[in-house]
Amino acid sequence: MKSLYEMNPSEILTAKKYSGCVFIPISPCYEWHSFHLPVGTDALISERICELVAEKIGGVYFKALSLGVDAIRSESQLLQWGFKKNAKIFGMNFPEISFFSEYCTKKEMVIIINNRLRAVKETGFKIAFIVNNHGGVGQQQILEKICSKWNSKNFKVEYISTGKFCTINNCSLNIGGHAGLSETHRLMAFRPDLVDIVKLPKNNLKVCKTGILHNKPMIEEQYHPKNVSKTLSANLRENIINNFVTYIQKNYFHQKKAI
Repeated sequence: MKSLYEMNPSEILTAKKYSGCVFIPISPCYEWHSFHLPVGTDALISERICELVAEKIGGVYFKALSLGVDAIRSESQLLQWGFKKNAKIFGMNFPEISFFSEYCTKKEMVIIINNRLRAVKETGFKIAFIVNNHGGVGQQQILEKICSKWNSKNFKVEYISTGKFCTINNCSLNIGGHAGLSETHRLMAFRPDLVDIVKLPKNNLKVCKTGILHNKPMIEEQYHPKNVSKTLSANLRENIINNFVTYIQKNYFHQKKAI
């Protein structure tokens, strides 16, 4: 399916008339996700979900806006990950990793998203979903507040976390933070062509050296991203997309003909 960027006005207006839904993925396109995942992992996941759901309901989707806030790591996080407690580390800019991730300020995020929402509202879209995969400090709260301010009777705006519609109960999807086994499964679900496990060390994965977040300085063998399952990832993809589509049909299309 073509993104809104690639559509001509008549195609956009047809989609607006048919479903009135627009999907706006919001996640960083340039953030360290260890050696085995692309730097745009968050954006790729949120964007692909938007594309697949838009295709099923007759909506349109944008390419991801590279917007992500974060914060200075807390003392408890630093000690948990094997750093000195007085280290000054922002987001995923770890000193032992020669990569500087891109983040934005709250003000920048608010301005850019407001511009996007204003444009689609004035075009005549009736429903907008802000879809986010970034877990940086404050990200969800800012996006929820933006959506709340825009949400009205004639223009519905809702914040959606990419994990909202996952109903699969599996520890591999719940344990392991940023770039860990759970997030590796999520990217495998939506962009399997971009997961490259062989780029990781086979053993002794240290948080401070790999940027794979965990509750201990060393990632145990069972939580190594190499344990990613293609079957579980495929099931995850179907689970999230089907549940998202069902949610839209139930909450927004209940007065329209079934799609």
